[in-house]
Amino acid sequence: MARISANKALTSGRQRLLLVGFGLAVVIVGLAAAEGILALLGVAERSRLEDPYVGFAGGTDLFFRRQAENGERVWETRPDKLEFFNLQRFAAEKQPGSLRVFTLGGSTTAGRPYDDHVSFSRWLERYLDAAEPGREHEVINAGGISYASYRVVALMEELVGYQPDVFVVYTGHNEFLEERTYREVLESSPAKRWLSARLARLRLARLSWRLLGSRWGAEESPASDGAGLGEEVETRLDVWTGLEAYRRDDQLARSIVEHFGYNLERMVEIARRGRVRLILVAPVSNLKDFSPFKSEHRGGLAVAERRRFAELLAAGRARLAGDEPQAALELFGRALEIDPEYAEVHFRIGRARLALGEHEPAGRSFVRARELDVAPLRAIDALSELLRKTAERHDLVLVDLPSLLETEAEERFGHRILGNEQLLDHVHPRAVVHGLIAERLLSALAEAGEVVLTDWTPETRAAIDEGVMAGLDRAYYARRDLNLGKVLGWAGKLEEAEAPLRRAAAVLTGDADLHLSLGTLLQKAGRWDEAARELERAVELAPESAVARFNLGVVYGSLGRVEDGLTELRQALKLRADYPEARHNLGVLLREAGEPEAAVAALRQALAAAP
Repeated sequence: MARISANKALTSGRQRLLLVGFGLAVVIVGLAAAEGILALLGVAERSRLEDPYVGFAGGTDLFFRRQAENGERVWETRPDKLEFFNLQRFAAEKQPGSLRVFTLGGSTTAGRPYDDHVSFSRWLERYLDAAEPGREHEVINAGGISYASYRVVALMEELVGYQPDVFVVYTGHNEFLEERTYREVLESSPAKRWLSARLARLRLARLSWRLLGSRWGAEESPASDGAGLGEEVETRLDVWTGLEAYRRDDQLARSIVEHFGYNLERMVEIARRGRVRLILVAPVSNLKDFSPFKSEHRGGLAVAERRRFAELLAAGRARLAGDEPQAALELFGRALEIDPEYAEVHFRIGRARLALGEHEPAGRSFVRARELDVAPLRAIDALSELLRKTAERHDLVLVDLPSLLETEAEERFGHRILGNEQLLDHVHPRAVVHGLIAERLLSALAEAGEVVLTDWTPETRAAIDEGVMAGLDRAYYARRDLNLGKVLGWAGKLEEAEAPLRRAAAVLTGDADLHLSLGTLLQKAGRWDEAARELERAVELAPESAVARFNLGVVYGSLGRVEDGLTELRQALKLRADYPEARHNLGVLLREAGEPEAAVAALRQALAAAP
């Protein structure tokens, strides 16, 4: 009897397992069928609507469809996107046999501080037309100013619908630009983050989040309350606090790196889904000639230690400027003993070692300075390594730009440390480097069988390069210098920004934007009289500029010209009523003018507009 009961129990257990297995199979088949139906219906098609790390909801499409003057239907960059993108136009229907390439990334892809004319996108198109005559080639520059990887992913989801053959992505420098908290991510377990990331790829999950969002008045995924990122970029450097907004936060940095890796995988998935070839370009940065944006002392450093550190750093810099690199190195070394986490001291050590001909130790110090920069506006090693590993894991072409330029630097200068010879500022390459990127992309496309180089020689490339560069006049380079100065000033590099702005001023006489940029720079430097002259000229040239009048009002206030300052600030608010910064400064000057009640009212209005 006991044996019979045991056999019955075993049979019953097997039946329950079969029923459970059958039930799971039914559920899986049902989910797969639902996913398939949603795919056929095009429901919840774009995964760019949900990002399980920050709840980034993308935005309006970059391109809209219109009819060109010749009657052809084309896709064209939306006018409201031109602040971040170049104007691009391409056929709504790709010609049979043609090659369509989209280049994506940040300001380097866009061509800054130049423009699209010398971007690697445009070089590539010229090279393709010359190397493969008789075939149509379209290279569409979809690089967005300050665009980080999560915005590139969202854009790629749109572009995959435009019949692309190739995606080229240059990304990594902008990951720390926008304010992101990752609160939900930091509070969740790795398993939950893994599950949220996978669910975000399913149409059924995305549709559920949308329906729940509609019910609750929001559209978000389970991990989307971390950042509230807007439709377009607003960087931490765009707000009043600027570099002050950056603090050392190792946990945040780890989350940003993890998010970057996830975004690279999404790019791979989107490209494979659309049967598009994906090529990655490793980002390059200026190590030798660009100091860290912000250094921060290690925790627990006493006031006396900070004072002694500052004395040693200043003394070392003076010795280095006096062409005494060995003495400077000794002083920097003593400062390093006090605080090894202060980025600038590593940069100065690098400069001293470079002057002594100690190239490899100098290179390590420069890299350490970049890695410790509290405002990492240059791609850190962890991001570059993820890029390389992603390319290896998925057998993608990786254009290793740092190695290419390092090899060239070693041949020319005897070391592999990149600086002003290759880059105009912290990350933006010179025009010839854009040409180098394009040449390597052309080779990669040929090796992959995407193009056939029927008419390509070094002489052909040289002729193209010479023709393009010969067509760039003084005004073009002046515009480059204006953009360069604006970027450097925006990033807090005031001393470095003035020289290109002064060069531009010698050519672009009567340019309101130039005078505004130079005046704002002088204002930040506390050179009030000079700032007033430049801003007065900007207002004269562009009296409708609320920004110029606002800055002029602030400068007048700093010069003690309170009534003049009030006049300019009130005029700025007439031109732009939603200007909380102007209203705040109006309150400050009203207090100085002895009008406390009006000052309080203005400050309350500023708080209401920007709490």
